[in-house]
Amino acid sequence: MFRHESTANPAPLGHYDRLKDMGDCCTVAGDLGQAQHHYSQAIECQPERAEAYVGLGAVALAQARPRDAKRHFQLAVALNARCPEAYAGLALIYHDEQDYRAAFDMYLRCLDLNGDHLLALLGLFQVSCQMGTFEQIIRYLKLYLQHHGDDVAVLFCLATLHARGGALKAAREVALRVLALDPAHSEAIALLHRIQHAILQGFSQNPPQNPSHGLSQESAQVFSPGRNPAPEPA
Repeated sequence: MFRHESTANPAPLGHYDRLKDMGDCCTVAGDLGQAQHHYSQAIECQPERAEAYVGLGAVALAQARPRDAKRHFQLAVALNARCPEAYAGLALIYHDEQDYRAAFDMYLRCLDLNGDHLLALLGLFQVSCQMGTFEQIIRYLKLYLQHHGDDVAVLFCLATLHARGGALKAAREVALRVLALDPAHSEAIALLHRIQHAILQGFSQNPPQNPSHGLSQESAQVFSPGRNPAPEPA
């Protein structure tokens, strides 16, 4: 057990990081009380750093205390405006509150700082489907896939968005990539069947210019979020 260091005896270099890491380990292990203890000690050690506030926010979320979580994440942002995990935490809270515009903005801020943040990427996908706004998420998905081209979950998201936007040939190409990596991917199989059906029905002849407003009623129903649910983050 780490003891609190008084101001008369400053904490040794690296003590904050050890306390914060202990908090992270306890959070992963599900020992939330001990995690909160270590994060609080880290904050006493170096209150000007943001990471332990993010940890306290994560603990509060796990304990179903969203107000406390939001306060901790906001403090983390105030201390470090370039902390992607703090924005991701705020995005999760806004998303759960169904404040999709605020969640969208927080996911974007997170991804601007860390384009490989998978939780934010999948969250942005879900919010984009709710809002009918696809341009930003497609760009971030493509950027992510430049470095993680075999990520089946992200490829499936991209195929779904292409389909909903009327880019059926692109959707078919990406769906086939998913099935090449995971031949038993049932959602990709179902999506590919719907894409093929839409192409045969002639939807590819006049693709809509604005994916959020230009889909025909039938096409929107074929590729609605309910028919293509976002995969849960791993």
